[in-house]
Order: sequence, then structure tokens, then C-alpha cells
Amino acid sequence: MSTPVVLDSSVVVKWFKAGEEREGEALLLKSKVLNMEVSAFIPEILPLEVIRALQKASYPKEKMEKAIVVMRMLEHHHVWKAIPLSGVRWRGIELVMELGLYASDAIVLSTGLEVGGVLITEDHHLLKERVVRYAGERGLDVVDLKGWKERYG
Repeated sequence: MSTPVVLDSSVVVKWFKAGEEREGEALLLKSKVLNMEVSAFIPEILPLEVIRALQKASYPKEKMEKAIVVMRMLEHHHVWKAIPLSGVRWRGIELVMELGLYASDAIVLSTGLEVGGVLITEDHHLLKERVVRYAGERGLDVVDLKGWKERYG
């Protein structure tokens, strides 16, 4: 079985929005997820965060609707597993207090700590040295897309 991979919305957005930095690595990861070459997990709130990020970037509504269909199918066909907020929120609160993270970042990190393996993110808050070290001490590797490709891709 492959190392579990927890996806952050900052990575999944790059699956839909062309021209993003590290698009190649993001699309390689997408291919591995779609082919079920990796065991992929997401925080339950990820689709909402992806659509909000696309909306904020003035992504066309028709394309957002297609992205929603894709994300629903990924979940429906068990290509990725959504981790319920109810299972990670209390640890998330601890992370807000201990590391000063925003709520959404704390939920992503809490999901990663729950699942284990690798958390892939492009979010600079989650890539801060103290956050990476904290997660590493608890068995979670936090990497950006470049680091994922170098280590696991």
C-alpha cells in the first residue's frame, strides 16, 4: 500500500486552473490520484475551499461547475476519501492555539495528523519551519508539490 497522501485545496486548485505555478507537478499528482496509484485523503471542507479559490480568481462559472462534478465523482468513486470535520475539529482547535494557524489551515493539518503519511500543500502557513517540524515529530511529512515530486512522485 502506498503512503497516504492528504491533499490541500492549494494543490487541488491547480488541477483546474491552468497556468498556475507548479502546474506540472500538480497534474502529475492528479494523474496518480485518478489512477489510484496513491491513497488520497482530503479534509471534508476541501471542495468548498477549491470553489471559493476559483471564484476569487474569476474562474468562469461553467468551469467551476465542471470542477464540482469532478470532485463529486472523486468522492463518489472512492478515488479520494473525505475526512469528516467532526473527527478533526478538536485537534484543529489545539493547532490554532499552539501554532497560531488559521482555522482552515488547522483543519488541513489536523486531517494530515489523523491520516498520517504526507500532507501536500502550497500554503505558506503550513510550510513554515515550525509547522513542518511539529508535524514531522508526529509522523506527518508536510511538503510542497516540488518536495512531493522529489520524494514520492
